[in-house]
Amino acid sequence: MFVIADVPHLVKNLRNHTVGDQPIILPDDVVAKFDLPGNTVCAKPLKQLVTYQENCELKPAPNLTSKHLQLPHFEKMKVSAALNVFSHSVSASIELLVDQGHLTKESLTTAWFLQTVIGGLHSCLLDFLQLL
Repeated sequence: MFVIADVPHLVKNLRNHTVGDQPIILPDDVVAKFDLPGNTVCAKPLKQLVTYQENCELKPAPNLTSKHLQLPHFEKMKVSAALNVFSHSVSASIELLVDQGHLTKESLTTAWFLQTVIGGLHSCLLDFLQLL
């Protein structure tokens, strides 16, 4: 018997929860282990990133737009929209804006979470490919 995680639904649910203004609170031991500046993963840094890059000719996260954060019912079901939120470019862009002083240090917790989810996706994919 094999157990295969339903990764697409997991990613969509995480995105819908996060951008639906329902913050994810990380346990204190996770915050301490990874030396995070806060315990809250929320949509605020994502919204600030979208606002920041609206007037930029060269966008740090070109695949993230306001449509990825304000989804009508059927759009919430698209995996591609969720993967545009959980991407390396979004995580790196949040880190860049923190370094430049456009976002608070607490935003790094959200960037870390996005990067951790991306790593988990890659790990699941590699494990699946080894079963073939």
